[in-house]
Amino acid sequence: MKNLFEKIHSHLEEIKEPLYKGTQLYFSPLMPSEILFIGINPGIGYFKYHNKNVKRLNPLEKFEYNGQKYVLATQTKKIFNDLGLSQSFSNAVKINQFPFATRNEKDLTLLLEKYDTDLKLHYISKHFLIETISFVKPKLIICEGKSSFDRLKKVLNSTPIEYNENTYVLKNNEFVAIGYKRHLSYIKDKEEFKEKINKYYIIEK
Repeated sequence: MKNLFEKIHSHLEEIKEPLYKGTQLYFSPLMPSEILFIGINPGIGYFKYHNKNVKRLNPLEKFEYNGQKYVLATQTKKIFNDLGLSQSFSNAVKINQFPFATRNEKDLTLLLEKYDTDLKLHYISKHFLIETISFVKPKLIICEGKSSFDRLKKVLNSTPIEYNENTYVLKNNEFVAIGYKRHLSYIKDKEEFKEKINKYYIIEK
């Protein structure tokens, strides 16, 4: 898979595709873990600070949220600390549904539509997701946003057991997946999200 992402990156760099801001596969070490975080795609951060597209195909040495102070990282860390899950949180794995960085989700949609036929971006991203879940073997998957949850639901062909305004839950024999609605980097209903983790992961663990 790594070689496929390398080829996609090289091609989009070569043609200077303006929607594309790089590829990042992992935001943590890659290892078996109790918790797997799944966002929708990498943002514009690297490009903004370095003025060039990112190519990071190898895992990080540490889970990115451990040392970051931006809103989503701090909100998420506090929720897991409040629930007594700080150790599991520190050893979590994090990826995205699509590893392709863009300015925003609208640009991601445009990029996928523009190149999906020839580069098979949906297909490759789907198999990257499935392979990662299979390797990590999480007990709890956190979908960072409604788009990420809806994508996981579609990939797994699974019907949610809860699909509320601000939180979403699906379960199978291996894990529970909990998603939340977000506005930019803000979790819309932190208390409800916390309740779902407690109900479906901590109590049933």
